Amino acid sequence: MEDKTNENTKKKYISRVDEMLEEMKNYKPSFLIDQILPANTVDMLVAEPKAKKSFLAITMAGAIASGSPWLDRFSVKQSPVLYLNLEVAPEYFGEMLNKTLGYDYHGELYIAHNNFTAPFKFYISSYKTTQKMKDGRIVSGIKKLDINPEAKHAIEEFHSIVPNLGLIIIDSFRRSTSANENDSSEVSMYFNAISQLRDLFKGATILIIHHATKNPSDPNNPLKTVRGSGDLLASIDNLYQLIPQRSESASGRELLTLKTDYGRIKLNSEYVSGIDIGVYDYKDEQGRPRINFVFHGAAYEGATKTEQSKSKIKELLELNGKMSYSQIIGECSGISETTIKTALKNLKEAGEIKQNKDGLYELPK
Repeated sequence: MEDKTNENTKKKYISRVDEMLEEMKNYKPSFLIDQILPANTVDMLVAEPKAKKSFLAITMAGAIASGSPWLDRFSVKQSPVLYLNLEVAPEYFGEMLNKTLGYDYHGELYIAHNNFTAPFKFYISSYKTTQKMKDGRIVSGIKKLDINPEAKHAIEEFHSIVPNLGLIIIDSFRRSTSANENDSSEVSMYFNAISQLRDLFKGATILIIHHATKNPSDPNNPLKTVRGSGDLLASIDNLYQLIPQRSESASGRELLTLKTDYGRIKLNSEYVSGIDIGVYDYKDEQGRPRINFVFHGAAYEGATKTEQSKSKIKELLELNGKMSYSQIIGECSGISETTIKTALKNLKEAGEIKQNKDGLYELPK
């Protein structure tokens, strides 16, 4: 007689590769932000200080919580969002929210501040405990990491009110734990606690903001920029790197590149490793400061030099308006003049740029 128990166990825990691949044919990954931020994952956003990573995370949170397309380009799965602000004072964070989302924003976005006056203080800290071993011995002084009891209680209460949370943003890693980021065992315990948090909300995506390492061996490779133990990379599903491409100009315009460690972002029928984002500081009609993030196009890693030059030229004209040939040459360091000439010719023939009577290049209006 066939052992049904063993057969069921095999089906549950062991899969034939051909059967698994057949099932995968109809698999479609679920995203909170289409092509950018997957659902049910633990992810990390890494950038150097003052790179506007918190501002960018706020735009993600605001779009998902309200159901509005992110950067007016990428569709979202509308879900409640919890943002753990562990970095700045509530008053300043309120200014960041107003500046980024607008003073009339509406969406199911919840903010928890980590400050000395609030009853909620999220922290994953270490403590020592005793443990009974397999041989019956009681061993004391074993170090563990867990969410502090007050925060755990507050989160459980919040879960009873908002059980369908889609995204939790932890800003930042260093402010959320006493764990030594260079100690692999402590990093591993930190992410065990993070997994408990995700499990409580039945698969909410968790995005952790972290600082980049100083002087990475390859500053354009996200995997080379994470500060701390290699277990940080081993414990996350997706990594994002935010790279400032130029310092803020007097006109308040800046360009950032958001890169991923996977090539899953599909734009115009091709897969790319990242996107360029324009950042604009301005004042609204009431004179209040605002900041706007705008999708600028794909970051063409591995593209031909001509394609890179074309993308760079359009970016420059978007940022600066009209530019002369010599100005464009000066801004495109590392690219040969012959390649730039070819790129300008291709862009003009395609109608993507034009040259006015003064010989200056500009984007069509």
